Amino acid sequence: MRRAPALLAAAALAAQTGCGGRNLPGDVTWESEHFAYKTRTGEQVACADILPTLEDHFQSMQRVIGFDWPQGAKVTYYKFENVVDYKANSDCGATADACAPGTTVETSAAFNPHELVHAYLHETGFPPPLLLEGAAVALSCASWRRAQPTLSWREAFGLTASGPRATDVYNAGGWLAGYLLATRDTRAFVDLYRDASYGQSADAFAATFTRVYGESLDDVWTEMIAAGHPPAFCPWECSRPQAPVDGTTPVATDAVCGVEATHAIALAQPSELLATLTGVSNFSLGICGAGSVPPAIFYAASGAPSRVDYLLSAGDYFVTGPTTAATLTLAVHPPGTFVTSDCAAVTTAPPWLDQTGDVAIVVPRGTWHTDLSWATSTDVTLWPPPAPSAAAICPTCDAAADTCAVPASTFAPFQGLQTLRVDADPKPGGPDLVAASLTAR
Repeated sequence: MRRAPALLAAAALAAQTGCGGRNLPGDVTWESEHFAYKTRTGEQVACADILPTLEDHFQSMQRVIGFDWPQGAKVTYYKFENVVDYKANSDCGATADACAPGTTVETSAAFNPHELVHAYLHETGFPPPLLLEGAAVALSCASWRRAQPTLSWREAFGLTASGPRATDVYNAGGWLAGYLLATRDTRAFVDLYRDASYGQSADAFAATFTRVYGESLDDVWTEMIAAGHPPAFCPWECSRPQAPVDGTTPVATDAVCGVEATHAIALAQPSELLATLTGVSNFSLGICGAGSVPPAIFYAASGAPSRVDYLLSAGDYFVTGPTTAATLTLAVHPPGTFVTSDCAAVTTAPPWLDQTGDVAIVVPRGTWHTDLSWATSTDVTLWPPPAPSAAAICPTCDAAADTCAVPASTFAPFQGLQTLRVDADPKPGGPDLVAASLTAR
């Protein structure tokens, strides 16, 4: 959340005079070239070793979009001990989760990419909320997690980022900013951010857009919605070290001072990415760039081995986590190794056979098959993907529907070779991937 100009002036005055009931962290300060990181003496999460991560984040953003930044200037990062401390002593107000007055960040999170983006872009400009918040959503790698806008850009433009329909501003702005960054020249985006004004009308903003991009905002908005999937622009996440994908080397899980481990994954061709997690933890898979299908976030709920098989297009991805002590391995297989759209080609036994645990299969639109087989009698519960997709367990991959068990059914016993069939046809504008999950108990 970026503060409006009048509130920025008041915050600056309060910072100078010590008035306003503020009690910002400052007992301990760690400094680097572009950051002054301030905490309290009781801080338990953040540490001085977070500075290289922050510098890497700053440099990746500067490298990709080239925002304005004065020589010698620093972001002042106020890290509160917890949410209670933050709510009681920050400038942000009781309803905000965090804020960025000027080139400062106030938050209880050790690493807050959204507010950092606001601080980075402060010297570049102060555009209307649709672009102001949209830039922070997009550059913090959150556009692809946002719901597709259901209103026009003009309707979203007329809303505020702190009002009852703030979510619409973040959704619409995140999609617009992400789409522009992913499909157009990033330098033009910075020009738009610099030239647009916070108080200008929708018509004036549209004129500024046309002058910068040489095309109509109405046309770009229509093109974006027609694309049918959320844009992704994750320059920092996708520049992280590559994750091992040999199926045996664990992905590094050490969090540094409250920042989860993030690793990039490059797929030169369409692939099945098999993730295996052992331990009570979770991880997430994200995407880089426009046109990629958005993988579902997968969480492991127990200490039993948990597996998810993603059918992914060629492109760049990243994995974040596990969030606690656990073992995560990744393996890349040719498409069709375990899950295939060709009924007759279901021949390779998946690696989760004869094992208990959680299994998720994440597939693109279409009809997909995989074999399931437990040598011993096992109870299996199948959870369906979101309607109108369907999943069923059938005697054979081409079995008639009336011979298949419907989703949400519990099989006791479930024994011998069966086939999981997923008919994935999400609603228009919905996710391009759906998940079918099952658990052997």
